[in-house]
Amino acid sequence: MLLVASACRSSAPASLGAAPAPSGDGSFAALRDRVIDELFDRNPQTAVGLGLHGYDGRVSEWSPEAIEARLAWLRSSRAALEAVPAAGLSQVARAERATLIQVLAKELFPIESQRLPWRSPIFYLRGLNLDAYVVREYAPVAVRAKAVIAYSAGARQLLADARANLSGPIPRPWVDLGMLISGGAVDFVTKDVREVFLGAGGVEDPALRRDVEAALAAHAADLRAFNEFLAGKREGATSDFALGGELYVKGLAEIEGLVIDLETLQRAAEEATARNLAALAEAAREIDPKKTVAEVVAEVMADRPDPASVLDMATRQVADARLFLQTHPVVSIPSEEVAQVRPTPPFMRFNPAFLNGPGPFETASLPAFYYVSPPDPKWPPEQQKSYLQPRNVLLFTSVHEVWPGHFLQELYLKRQPSRVLKAFCSYANVEGWGLYAEQAMWEAGFHAGEPKAHVGQLLSALMRDVRFLVALGMHTRGMTVEEATRLFQEKAFMPLSAARQQAVRGTMDPYYSSYTLGKLMIEKLRDDWKAKLEADGKGKDWSLQAFHETFLGQGCQAVPVIREAMVGPGGPAL
Repeated sequence: MLLVASACRSSAPASLGAAPAPSGDGSFAALRDRVIDELFDRNPQTAVGLGLHGYDGRVSEWSPEAIEARLAWLRSSRAALEAVPAAGLSQVARAERATLIQVLAKELFPIESQRLPWRSPIFYLRGLNLDAYVVREYAPVAVRAKAVIAYSAGARQLLADARANLSGPIPRPWVDLGMLISGGAVDFVTKDVREVFLGAGGVEDPALRRDVEAALAAHAADLRAFNEFLAGKREGATSDFALGGELYVKGLAEIEGLVIDLETLQRAAEEATARNLAALAEAAREIDPKKTVAEVVAEVMADRPDPASVLDMATRQVADARLFLQTHPVVSIPSEEVAQVRPTPPFMRFNPAFLNGPGPFETASLPAFYYVSPPDPKWPPEQQKSYLQPRNVLLFTSVHEVWPGHFLQELYLKRQPSRVLKAFCSYANVEGWGLYAEQAMWEAGFHAGEPKAHVGQLLSALMRDVRFLVALGMHTRGMTVEEATRLFQEKAFMPLSAARQQAVRGTMDPYYSSYTLGKLMIEKLRDDWKAKLEADGKGKDWSLQAFHETFLGQGCQAVPVIREAMVGPGGPAL
């Protein structure tokens, strides 16, 4: 059954899971539940981030024995799921089965194919995160403090395993980034975490305070030791970070369920970039036909808020975007929840602006924060102003992060009845939706008649398009970091420092192509879903709003899985 959202403004999203389950669902359900429970058990930090606090304080195990056990379980569980005939399952069960297979493949790929446990310090550092215990008061401070104590013990073992496993050469950009992350983590633990648990409003019990203080001191020492270990790796570091073409396309199939060849990917990246560059040239002519595109871009980039007013500007932008959705047939808002605009805490200022929302399984009523990072007040005034995003770039960052981007997607996800579809998200789905939302809002008339706003939207899109080009270039065509940096400067109009940062990120994030790639997959699904409705004699059910609500109602799983649910397995090729 194809589920179609009504074109009118609805109070709840369309979703999978309403149809009665065929008899085949019963046997599958037991396997499904075992697999998801084991996934959480092996990845407790992921579970905590989702709001499942029964896993608080636990850290994944990465000893050689644990890695072998994990690999064996991943392979056997994937085989068991693949052995279940999809034809006998309900639509929601088919989506759950496909999603779990994808999740297991996504876990296998970095271990089996990329060999990251033996090559990447970031592989371990990304699994260490105290934010969940610090940012939100989901439980009394004493309860969260006990989780931090347990966490510090697990982190000690994880970092010891990391040092043992990372015995060979490491790519130089990964060493440098690992040192940056671990060094920042030391500051976070010794200042911010300490203040939360040992400062005003922190733990009161003297014995627990002593235990927390000892745990934080030990964790900081462990992080320093890991930082020193990485410093010792700099001398023998390599430039060997590229996946290679064969692994790159294999990774897309494993991680995103997308079967595609390099030639098609390259063509898609080049065409997306060319389209947005042409649109940028047109918008620039509309602003001032006597100036070059670069001159107009520089003018738009120079229009930045003052540090004192950036939060007010972001607050107005978020409110404007929400009002636009309430008055235009783009997508319905399924609840009264809003994201609170806040200055980014000092320990989280790794992005100029981003959403930090509670996990979809949280039982307490917890706020989502749209963080906007202020500059360091100690910097000179010009440096402070140049740190902030330009007004019209921030406008579409607000769209991407809040309305109708990540925050709206999270509101729909909370209402997803399937535990599997609620828990697991695809990189290309989530970031593709955020980027798609930026363009969709402009095309729907958001800030219509303001070509400078259009330039802001296009600059945001071009940065993601160049990521696509750079990911392919660095991982399949021998592009250097220096060449990638120049590409960001030339085609995304980025300053040198930001361009270099984006290029370095690409060495360790080969699939940051997923922003543009995800957007393109969503656009193709939109067009094919409309064609299917028309072919089925249901063209009256088509509207852009109906598509958006039906898409969001599926969860945030891999787009090819959603595609099968919406257009069927025999639909047009992706």
